[in-house]
Formats: sequence, structure tokens, C-alpha cells
Amino acid sequence: MAMKKHILTFLLLVAGFGVQAQPTGTCGAPTDMADGWTAAKPDDVGLDGARLCDLDAFLKPWPNANIHALVVARRGKLVLEHYRMGKDVRFNAEDRGVVRFTPIEKHDVRSISKSVTELLVGIALAEGRYPALDSAVIDFFPECPMA
Repeated sequence: MAMKKHILTFLLLVAGFGVQAQPTGTCGAPTDMADGWTAAKPDDVGLDGARLCDLDAFLKPWPNANIHALVVARRGKLVLEHYRMGKDVRFNAEDRGVVRFTPIEKHDVRSISKSVTELLVGIALAEGRYPALDSAVIDFFPECPMA
């Protein structure tokens, strides 16, 4: 599929208001955390590294968007991680104030999880890597006998 060439997983984790950019220094180069992700340079996976570096400048006109992180993965490789500061209010209404987000900071992502899951299911369906949508869920868990 021609569209397959252009698939880029680009997550903007968004919640609340009031963000300040975190200095990048290395323009969002991922740190190897031995967490299963392989890091790569954008150019190694067919992306323009200079354009990715421009993402932070692109977000500056919207300081109230409260974007906590920019994470870009392509072809199974992590190519950009850029964490920012922002207000964080948890689902249980716990107001954490302004938080400097990091790769290990627990993050209340709420509805974005559903959107990302839907995107990935749609991609898998288009590539024929996902079963028919009318399949029974229990079929995917043979270790769990039906009650």
C-alpha cells in the first residue's frame, strides 16, 4: 500500500493548560533506557531531522495547549522524545500543579489512549494484520475458558 510508506506514529500527549518548553539541547534525541525501544536518528528511518527539530518552535504560539510530550516512532524505532513542563490534573482530580515531564514520569493520558488504539487498529486492518471486527474477543484468549 502506498499509504504504508507515509505512516508515522506521532503522539501529542495533551491535557490541561499552561506549558513551557523544555530545552532540547540534542533536539529530542531519545535516550537509551533499555526499555525495549531501539533509538535511531530521524534520517535513518526516512524522516527529516531538521523538520522534527522545528516541532518545538511550531508549538510555541500555543502556550496554553499544555502539550506534555512529543514522541515520534517510525519503522519500529524511536526517533524523537521531547518532554515539556505543564499542568497536570489526574483523573481523580488530584492537582499536581506544573510538572516537568520525563520518559519515566507517570502520566494520566485518558482519552488519548483510545484514539491511539483506534489509529493502530485501523492501520493493522488496512494492512490485513487484524482479524475481522465482528470476531469474538474470547477467540483471542484461548487460555481463558468461557464461563
